[in-house]
Amino acid sequence: MYNVEAHLFWWLYKSPYRVEDPSKPWPTVLWLQGGPGGSGVAFGNFLEIGPLDSNLKPRNSTWLHKADLLFVDSPVATGFSYVEDQTLVVRTDEEAATDLTTLLKELSNGNETLQKSPLFIFAESYGGKFAVTLGISAFKAIEAGELKLQLGGVALGDSWISPEDFDLSRMSSNGLNISNSLALKIQQQLAEGEYENATSTWSELENAILAYSNNVDFYNFMLDFDNDPVVGISKQRSKGLSRDRYSRYLEATYHRSPRARNIYGLMNGPIRKKLKIIPKNVTWGGQSGLVFQALLGDFMKPRIQEVDELLAKGIRVIIYNGQVITQPPKGSQARTELVFLLDSGGWPLWVLRSSKLSHIHKMLLHNLGTHPSVASSPNSSRPVTPSSSYGLQRPTDRPQSPSHVSPSEAAGVIALLKDKSVDELRRLLSDKDAYHQFLLSVDQVKIQNNIRDELRKETLQLARENLDKGPQIMELRNQCRIIRTTELAAAHEKLNELDKQKEEILRSCSLVSLLQRLQEGMNKTEEESETLHRQLLDREIELAAFIQKYKKLRTTYHRRALIHLAAKTSAG
Repeated sequence: MYNVEAHLFWWLYKSPYRVEDPSKPWPTVLWLQGGPGGSGVAFGNFLEIGPLDSNLKPRNSTWLHKADLLFVDSPVATGFSYVEDQTLVVRTDEEAATDLTTLLKELSNGNETLQKSPLFIFAESYGGKFAVTLGISAFKAIEAGELKLQLGGVALGDSWISPEDFDLSRMSSNGLNISNSLALKIQQQLAEGEYENATSTWSELENAILAYSNNVDFYNFMLDFDNDPVVGISKQRSKGLSRDRYSRYLEATYHRSPRARNIYGLMNGPIRKKLKIIPKNVTWGGQSGLVFQALLGDFMKPRIQEVDELLAKGIRVIIYNGQVITQPPKGSQARTELVFLLDSGGWPLWVLRSSKLSHIHKMLLHNLGTHPSVASSPNSSRPVTPSSSYGLQRPTDRPQSPSHVSPSEAAGVIALLKDKSVDELRRLLSDKDAYHQFLLSVDQVKIQNNIRDELRKETLQLARENLDKGPQIMELRNQCRIIRTTELAAAHEKLNELDKQKEEILRSCSLVSLLQRLQEGMNKTEEESETLHRQLLDREIELAAFIQKYKKLRTTYHRRALIHLAAKTSAG
């Protein structure tokens, strides 16, 4: 909890499989759910990667085998998180990131174990937008010395970071024309910054796709209404926005068995009872409907620029998806391609690579094999046990297919293979050394290796130049510390002095103070009247002088009494 009226719920699992190795610190995975409004504490934890499933049975494929797990019901009003004032629901991805950064400060700044553990932010669906904005926010806080944490990287699964690039469905030609028209309308609205209108048009596009594709399942486009695990959602769906479709899909996907526990009953039943900290007036999911509505203006905003910014800052980023290998969306072949990978469990993954994602393009081609990899379950409905090297791996026992092979390049490779015997070809497929030797003989590979060597030389040169600038950087940092220490201290002292003056002025001008001063004035006037009266009785003052002074004192007394009474009445 981080705000008097806005409360953020989190759940941290410390792995029993933790291995202490200074050369390879044990990581922490922060899981962010989609929606927006999907509960990471419920869906990510009990339905995907946590230690227990929705029947509270142990999950063999839990990511705890490879990392500590932190689940957060974010943004506020999601899951067990709640707000006491609905105006505090976040309205932008940046506001959600700020809340999460505040949470990380509370958790990490006083915890040396978390400080030594690199944090990997994993996200699913809309959670990808939260992940990249959190990555930027956390990085800035770390640089400013406000957050004591190591940011290990960001992994984006089927993320909604570029809504206009998502185009995956099956439909009739009429439906295609209508959908293309709506897609162009969305593109124009995004270009003009009309994000709320773009969200409404996106809802129209969803309805059009449903109408002309036999109610295709948006989360598994190989299925339709007849065999959709979320039976009835598409058919019963209204013309409005599908705010909770994502949450209902996740729940239904994992509850096909009649013995499976309903997630709502699980969270508001045994889990709530076990936690013992949930307020009586708060139910899991009770405010989730507020989240989507509040984020209408940000829903269609792309977050590609933030991904580029993370990569430019040296933060590792991996974009992945699962379930099906597909072709680039129609109408975007000129600027979009797909990179095909296989994870260690044999599941197909695809990584969207757009011309707008220039840094991602370079990172995937040049660094994917060398970066510390990240654990991933490529199909959220069928989690797999993470590999022994913690994560997404490039297989060493099979060649990696290039993303694009031109006819001339293919002809060159075929020319090298056509004269080989069947035994030689089989040896290439079975013998890694033979395959590797053949691969190095291909002209295109030689060219790529030469480019790699040149890039390596340039990188080393840049590294040397950066190291040479180290003393200058240290000197500048020292100067900044001196400036902060001296000028900031003086500014704080001045600010404290002004605060004291302000408090004194406020106290002197407060209603209580004014009433007290009026009462003191009345008492003083009363005493002067009594003194004057005694002087008259003792014949120390003439009658005419007495009447004049006494009248003046009583007039002053009654004026102050009336003001005092009026002030008390208005204050009461």
